[in-house]
Amino acid sequence: MEHILLFMNRRCNMNTLTEDYQPHIQCQAVSKQFIRRHNPSEPTLLIAINDYDDKFKTFKERTNYITYSKYTAVHWVFFDDIDHVPFTHSGIITVKQAENVIDFLDYQFAHKNFEKVLVHCQAGISRSQAIALFIAKYYLHDEDLFNQLYHQCGKAQGGNKLVYNRLVDAYNKKHEV
Repeated sequence: MEHILLFMNRRCNMNTLTEDYQPHIQCQAVSKQFIRRHNPSEPTLLIAINDYDDKFKTFKERTNYITYSKYTAVHWVFFDDIDHVPFTHSGIITVKQAENVIDFLDYQFAHKNFEKVLVHCQAGISRSQAIALFIAKYYLHDEDLFNQLYHQCGKAQGGNKLVYNRLVDAYNKKHEV
């Protein structure tokens, strides 16, 4: 976790989002601990990022902290917070996982039966931040939100680069950009 702290944006001022949940923000990254206690007041999508090894747990062990009825839809993905491609590591976000996230987002944004998107990982600062940034730019087309999230206090600036780049590549491939 120490390596992540080195990349966290520490420049905070009155106009910078804090790391806490901001109810007025349409898309944001939050921690697993926050999701445990959150009760959305608007229709909300949830992308739930868990560590790679969690996928080997029983379904109940993996999912017992989320009440599905609180969310419009939930998409599960399991990968570790690795921001570069090492020689071998099975826990990185795969191309297939990125494609699955794009498929989920395409479907949800086509039907638009939600008002907010929450993305959670363990700490809510790197993996989830990358996906929230991606959604702000590619699905919400909101540069102001993207910039707010990018410079958000207490988050890894720009989120996990490998996650963000895999999503961009999958999106461009599918949408032939």
